[in-house]
Amino acid sequence: AMGASLIGGWDSHYVLEGRDTLEGDSLWSYTLEGTYKNWTAWFWHAESPDVDFTELNVGIEYGLSVGDWDLYASYLHLQFLTDEDQDHEFGFGVAYNGLPWGIVPAVDWYHSIEANGSYTALSVSREMEVCEGLVLTPSIFGGFNSGYLSDGHRGSDHVATMLEAAVPL
Repeated sequence: AMGASLIGGWDSHYVLEGRDTLEGDSLWSYTLEGTYKNWTAWFWHAESPDVDFTELNVGIEYGLSVGDWDLYASYLHLQFLTDEDQDHEFGFGVAYNGLPWGIVPAVDWYHSIEANGSYTALSVSREMEVCEGLVLTPSIFGGFNSGYLSDGHRGSDHVATMLEAAVPL
């Protein structure tokens, strides 16, 4: 099956790996995503309305489901246009969908070529349809730095919560 989507987003703070990347400033983004069978390719563009920051990401992912398990492998090219920097990342992940009440634990691991380091994120989430057309997904994350962040210590570096609201147009 083939599919495509355009996703818009706004983050009050651009938080990655437990760090407020833009020091309190917000970020607008959009994602153009295409899927074909087990493959997904995407283009992500983000800009801050508050500071001079622009980022482009282009990625491809292969995913499959085996029973209650979802597995993926990905490649991501990151382009930071503001400071003319770039990176390449390889990622792997697994999620388990067999728990009661729709609770989904997951592990994501990615490796940065530029930093020559890795980052692991553990998460638990639950998707809930609140009413027709509104899906809320609360999540809790924990991160582990293994040289991915040069300015961070190695090991456990943060715990975060997130609430995502999805409203299809």
